Amino acid sequence: MKKVISLLLVAVMLFGLSACVKDSEKLNSNIDFEIGDTGGLKVPFGNGEEIEILCTDEVGCENTYIFDKLSQVLGVNVKPILIPVASSAQKKATIMASGDLPDILNAGTISKINDYAMQGAFEPVTPHMKELPNITKYFGKDGKYSWVAKSYAADDGNLYMLPQVDASRLVNHGMLYRKDIFDKHGIEMWNSPETFYQALKKLKELYPASYPLTSKTGAKIIKNYSMSWGGIDSYNVYYDEANKVWKYSDTDPKTKEILDFFKKLYEEKLLDPEFLTNTQPAWTTKMTSGKSFVTYDWIGRLDMFVEQSTIPGFDFRYANPVGPKQTLLTLSQVEASGLSVAKGKNSLLALKVIDFLYSEAGAEMMTVGIKGETFDVDADGNIIYLDPEIAAKPKLDIMDLRSKYCMWMSGSYRTTDKRSCYYKFSEREQEAQDWIEKCGGLEPADPVITFEGDDMSRCTDLTTALSKKFEEVMFKYIVGQDSGDAAWEKWLKEAKKLGEDELVELYNRRHKELGL
Repeated sequence: MKKVISLLLVAVMLFGLSACVKDSEKLNSNIDFEIGDTGGLKVPFGNGEEIEILCTDEVGCENTYIFDKLSQVLGVNVKPILIPVASSAQKKATIMASGDLPDILNAGTISKINDYAMQGAFEPVTPHMKELPNITKYFGKDGKYSWVAKSYAADDGNLYMLPQVDASRLVNHGMLYRKDIFDKHGIEMWNSPETFYQALKKLKELYPASYPLTSKTGAKIIKNYSMSWGGIDSYNVYYDEANKVWKYSDTDPKTKEILDFFKKLYEEKLLDPEFLTNTQPAWTTKMTSGKSFVTYDWIGRLDMFVEQSTIPGFDFRYANPVGPKQTLLTLSQVEASGLSVAKGKNSLLALKVIDFLYSEAGAEMMTVGIKGETFDVDADGNIIYLDPEIAAKPKLDIMDLRSKYCMWMSGSYRTTDKRSCYYKFSEREQEAQDWIEKCGGLEPADPVITFEGDDMSRCTDLTTALSKKFEEVMFKYIVGQDSGDAAWEKWLKEAKKLGEDELVELYNRRHKELGL
């Protein structure tokens, strides 16, 4: 009898060992669909524990299909708490004030998260790195974004916030123009401020009642153009790569060049006089009716404006940057806020849930779906959705997937599957992605600097005061009579009084402290 028991124990042990080393890319014995690559995280890892995750809901999702599948794979009951986007800030503040936190949530900016963490609200990620292979892949010592552990660390040296990564497109905004009008009159694409000016001047001659350039971003208009003037970032500090120091953008000589340039456009009626006050509907009407021909905006407008315009042959396309460097902004692949885990008995389980979301399997599940149930893959590797309603969409949007399956829910995914519809571009949008080969390339992304305590408050106060004053200076410079060298020198002195040097010193000192 003892021999039989011993043999049974050996069989059980062998079976258990087999289950532990089972390849994560194969089917889990508890489910009937393919999981994909979990990046070394063993699943399932739970025993039915409930893990609440706070998500911002933009569509009024009622079907939590994808969370049911996520629960099935991980062995924990992942329960989404969906809050409307319109009231999300207020609801998050109420939740934090109550002290009764869901297991996983986005509590706001990194400074707020670290402040809450120092009060004992959140579980530190750093001590658990060995148990979190996907998080380690991104934020560990040798991780793809290892700087996050330094830049986002709290005063105790621990990381408490896990940002979304690798979700940004290569190009998402830029100069947009009426290609049909340019082609009709033989106007060549600009490649400098002077050639841009000449193109607008020609358009004004051809269409006297028009204002060739318009905008809807109000006082931030020059921020849309400053990057291509040499990597500066209006209303902010910027990192001078050549000299390895932080500088303040709005007192940089390049900013004066931008102001002088827009002053000339305004005075010659090449710039829409309502550029500071345009609403989006007014701006849209001007661009789609032939009152303006060039603007700066999101690449989604390329197709939207073509659909909205009634002008025969209306052709809206992506264009060169305006500044002398002809460069584009490098979009950050790491968001400025992220998910934290409430301190409690299920903290490690909640961290493992997030770790799964960073894996290829998690990215596929939360941004594409479940192979064989929601989608299939054709011979060319394209995603084909199986639901007739979804498949019939002329251009599938992530909002469609949010509404149908609760996928792409803000706060529920940490990285993305590049096969997703978000990266399926129309002809016009693809041209925008390819434009980097035609312009001066991408400006290097600035290092990420975060502040804590008094330094954070001081940095905020200084930035606010300087930006508020510069907005006034910008308006008077372009629209009013307070322009030229004298006005510029006056602003430089005012910026000194408002603490420009102190702000720059804060950044340079913090940069050194973080060891970036």
